[in-house]
Amino acid sequence: MTATDEVISHAEALEFSAVRGIEYELRTLVRRIRLNKAEVARTIHEEMPPSTYTVFVVVSDRQPTRAGEIAEVLDMDKSVISRHLAALTELGLIRRDCDPDDRRSHTVSLTGLGVEKVREAITMRWEDISARLEGWTMDDLEAFVAQLRRFNAAIE
Repeated sequence: MTATDEVISHAEALEFSAVRGIEYELRTLVRRIRLNKAEVARTIHEEMPPSTYTVFVVVSDRQPTRAGEIAEVLDMDKSVISRHLAALTELGLIRRDCDPDDRRSHTVSLTGLGVEKVREAITMRWEDISARLEGWTMDDLEAFVAQLRRFNAAIE
């Protein structure tokens, strides 16, 4: 019997193995999500970096919104968000409007082109995810959503 055997019980070893498996699968999932995000960003505009796409999605979800709110959601520096917003404005995907609550600041919203591109991205992501879940039952899907929701709640 080794010193490790004395410290870690059989149940703890099984849990450790399961946690290692979960960690590995999460790393794999994150890597694949990053690759997919880069692909979707390129379909919106061939020069759009994935990080700019992330800002674009947050604008879409929260519009009208402010740069500070986006920075808070993404836990990024406001100056970095400002650069992404400038790039999105240059691409014609978002517009800046004077904030009616504070004339010194601006809100950002999608333009008509931005709405069109978000719809294309959503369709592309939905088709991709649906294809990967082919053959799953509704029970499988509902259980997967429930477990993901539970996991996300635990890491908030």
